[in-house]
Amino acid sequence: MKSSEAIEDNKTSALPVLEVLCERCGGIGETDYGHCGDCRGAGHVLTDAGVQIVNLIAHQFKLRHVGGD
Repeated sequence: MKSSEAIEDNKTSALPVLEVLCERCGGIGETDYGHCGDCRGAGHVLTDAGVQIVNLIAHQFKLRHVGGD
């Protein structure tokens, strides 16, 4: 069972971490492998420095809210 843990860990490490804004819920967060808690799985459009990351690509990221508004 250690093998699958290592594989999953490896996948997470390989993914980039970016600061993004979810245009649907307005949440700002860091990506690292899925969706933001408020929009998880909803295919919301995320932007990073003005670049749109649409649901196909967003599947690869997880948004984590960094602000506490």
